[in-house]
Amino acid sequence: PLSEYSLDGTLLPDTMVISNNYPLWEVFYYNEKNEKNDVKYFDSEEDAYDNLYNKFKKSKEIIQTYGGNWFGRKLK
Repeated sequence: PLSEYSLDGTLLPDTMVISNNYPLWEVFYYNEKNEKNDVKYFDSEEDAYDNLYNKFKKSKEIIQTYGGNWFGRKLK
């Protein structure tokens, strides 16, 4: 769901966010306490999106291995 991530820098609780903070790109988790966590900085937009993609890919692999939900869908 769109509430799990923000690609335009919108800060919603419990989301992964990608934001252009000139001249750098940021990727971070924005928690329910309105705090940035696990902030990573990148010189290019492509590197920032690659990082976000890899985070989601790894999360999906972990949930598929150990069970649970991924974006509200039960995975086997």
